[in-house]
Amino acid sequence: MVGKRCNPLTRQYIELCCPDEYISDDFMLSLGFGVSEISGQYKVICINAGAGSDSHFVYTLGTGTWRRVEAGAASGFRFYLDGHVVCNGNLHDLVRPSLRICGFDVETECFSIFSAPTIGDDGPFLTVDDVCDVELSVLRDCLCFSYTWEDEIVVWLMKEYRVNESWTIEYKLGTLEEKAVYPIKLFKDGDFLMLLNMQLIYHSNKTKSTQEVGIFKGLASTDYYTCVKIFTPSLFSLKSFGIENVISY
Repeated sequence: MVGKRCNPLTRQYIELCCPDEYISDDFMLSLGFGVSEISGQYKVICINAGAGSDSHFVYTLGTGTWRRVEAGAASGFRFYLDGHVVCNGNLHDLVRPSLRICGFDVETECFSIFSAPTIGDDGPFLTVDDVCDVELSVLRDCLCFSYTWEDEIVVWLMKEYRVNESWTIEYKLGTLEEKAVYPIKLFKDGDFLMLLNMQLIYHSNKTKSTQEVGIFKGLASTDYYTCVKIFTPSLFSLKSFGIENVISY
């Protein structure tokens, strides 16, 4: 397995081989990329997602080597394969069996576990069967937890980072069927841009109507997996790391 870190603006990418321990096809791996707000070091984390592993691996760009890090608080949890979410300088994933959120501090390289929002009367933690297609993302610089529940799209924001009591329902939208929803942007006037069942959808708060944004038309089938991210442009050259295998395209 080879991971790629890419800067579309400079048209450069770095290829990283996975840790030697994970070379076989028996592992479900998830890669995350972040930068320490203290040291400025760029790091890639390689998670053994499916096994409830007691350790994972971290690669600091410019060093040329993977280092093992202990799972600590995340020991025994299995990670979802939806990709890592960067918020407050840390990487975040959904973990199970009880649906919670795992944070990885890029500077200290330590894991932490905290709660997802409460739904109905089912207690403080969700199970996989409670909701349809849960998604973790970032909205308005806050951790965002979204899903469909009883014919409604529900979007929660964690207004204060890692304060469980600060989870607040920010948005609700009726739906005729359970669909995967990935929030992209919530505008000041209440309009909402989202990826809904692999279609880019814009909902007007004023007219209460929705329309499909045309750039992804034709991709909403089981043959494709569509993912949308907001790109922040940067002219940072990957060649700044010196020893890395930087490829231009």
